[in-house]
Amino acid sequence: MEELCKINADGTTIMLVTHDAKVAAKCSRVLYIVDGNIQGEYNLEGSDERTKERALNNWLLEQGW
Repeated sequence: MEELCKINADGTTIMLVTHDAKVAAKCSRVLYIVDGNIQGEYNLEGSDERTKERALNNWLLEQGW
C-alpha cells in the first residue's frame, strides 16, 4: 500500500478492488459495488487514518455491508 500511495501522490490514478476496510481507508474515494452496480460513493477526508477508517466503516454499515 505504501508504494501505491507514493505512485498516486506522484499523480497516477490507481483503481484498487478490496474487501478490506483498512486498505480502503487509505484511499481518497470509495465506491460501494453490489452485483456490478455502484450503490454508493464515499469521499474520505481528514488526515488521521483511524478517523478515516472509522468513518468508512460507519458508512459501509449504513450501505448494508
